[in-house]
Order: sequence, then structure tokens, then C-alpha cells
Amino acid sequence: MDIRQLRYFVAIVENGSFLAAAKKLRIAQPALSLHMRNIEDELGVKLLHRQARGVVPTEAGDRLLRRAKIVLAEFSQIQSDVTGLEAPSGEARIGLPANITDLFGVRLIQASRSVYPDVRIRVAEGMTPSLLGWLVEGDVDIAMVYGGSIPKGLAIHHAWTEEMRVFGPRKMGLDIKADQPITFAKTATLPLVIPGVKRGMRDVLDAAMISSGIALEPAIEIDSYRQIKQLVEGQQAYGILPSTAIHQEILDGRFISWPIVEPRIELKAYLSYLLSHPLSTPALALGQLAYDVLRGMVAEGMTGVTLAPASNRPTLYEKT
Repeated sequence: MDIRQLRYFVAIVENGSFLAAAKKLRIAQPALSLHMRNIEDELGVKLLHRQARGVVPTEAGDRLLRRAKIVLAEFSQIQSDVTGLEAPSGEARIGLPANITDLFGVRLIQASRSVYPDVRIRVAEGMTPSLLGWLVEGDVDIAMVYGGSIPKGLAIHHAWTEEMRVFGPRKMGLDIKADQPITFAKTATLPLVIPGVKRGMRDVLDAAMISSGIALEPAIEIDSYRQIKQLVEGQQAYGILPSTAIHQEILDGRFISWPIVEPRIELKAYLSYLLSHPLSTPALALGQLAYDVLRGMVAEGMTGVTLAPASNRPTLYEKT
């Protein structure tokens, strides 16, 4: 088995079929099928389930896929690592929480293309549980995630802390002035739309319910920040989301918001990556840039968001 065959295997899985992978790789489909048979014969295991609509990896195939992605990422960096090229080049994959992708994603991509034009960026958007899973599986190199419970084996660098806020349109008429605190007990009396129980943000809400002895009984649970905001804008309920998730709507005058107290509910944002294998040069460069760009945007002024101490800044990569 060689590096070319690993590329072929990854392409088949990611494209979902031999035909689609052959077109992307620009090789004949019979040749691709022969390479796969050779890999399976060499390893002595079946790697792919062949179905009418394509192929999916077996359990052994999933294990090979995780290792192959790591090997291919490291292999792509050999030239720049050995020759000491100043400008990083190659692919870097970053995961961003759904609540900050719209706000920060484009700014980060623009900054990277300006500073590191030879780095190809892949951005994956998801909730924190998904992002952590992608890190562990090797599907992304780095990610911005929210604590508390972060698995062992991950490096974390605290970037900022933000409040959880109740929010709604001005015309819904809650009898509390904008930006004035609202108690958790008062919040529990409102018709609410919040993320579902399998989302990371629910961990802090559940912890607040336990510590206060007050249960939230939301009218609607939905696993999309955008849809939560649409429902709130349609006056279906009040929402609870992190400050960054509603920052632009607050600026536009579409929502007003109130920080939750008694107990105060906050989320910490971290830059995170696996400790078990070294990051490629492009990933190091993008990780450093992401931390600095995102903190720079927070420093421009966001209600309910405070920066972590400068001592938390990672030193992953410094442009020479």
C-alpha cells in the first residue's frame, strides 16, 4: 500500500462512489477498482460496502480513513517542513461554531487569503459536540469550540467569554429595558425557543437548572441557530443564545437582549486541536491567525463578550 492508494481510498469514500472518485482523480474506473482490491487483499479486510447508490466504509474502512487523512495531511507538508519555506502552503481545515460562522467566517477567510495566499482553507460549521467529534476523527485540524466538558487529549487556548442572553423583537414588549439583567426564574416564565438537548449550549442551561432548582420548559426546541432567530423574529417565542449569535441582529435593531443572572450563564470559547499528532504548517498558521482575527473582532466591541487574558494566546505560528 502506498500514498497514492491512500489518496484513492479517501477520494472514493468522500465522493461516495467509484465513478465520482474516478472522475475527480481523472483515472479510469477499472484501474481505481483494481487499486481498491489490492488494498483489501493486502490488509486482509473488507474496506467498503458496495451498494446500489454507491459505497460506504466498513468499520475497518472507517479506521483506515481516519489514519489515511492524518498521513496525507502530514505527507503534503514534507516539502515545506524540510526546506523551511517561509510561506505555508497546502490545505488547512477549521471548524467553527454555527453562531460565529456568519460573523467571523468571511473575515477569517479574507485575512488568510491576504496573509497566506497558498493555504487552501476548508471551513466546517457545526455545534460544539460535532466539532469535537470532527477533531477526534481527524476531519478538521483545528476548531473554535465552547466549554465546559472538553475531551482529554485536546489542547485548548481560551479566547473569550460570552454571556447567554434572552432576546426578542422590540415589539414583543417585555417589561425590562434592553441590556438590563433578567433572572433565570423570570426567564423560565417566558415562552422560549432554545437548542435541543444534544447541543453543547444546553449543557450550561441544564447546569443552571440544576444549580437554581428552576426548570425551563421551552415551547420549542430546534437545533439551528438561524431557525431559532427566525422564530423569534416571527414573534413565536423568546430565544436564548450566546451573545455572538445575535450580535449583528442587535446592531441592525431587529432584536433587543437581556443578560441572564441568578445564576449568571456564560460560555467560554477556545481554540482547540489534537495533541496526539503534530499539526501541519498550514494548520498551525491558520490556527494562529484564527485566534488573533477572532479576538480582534471581539475587541472591536461586542455586548456581553469579554476577551481572555493575553497570556492565553497560543504561539502556534509566527509569520516571518
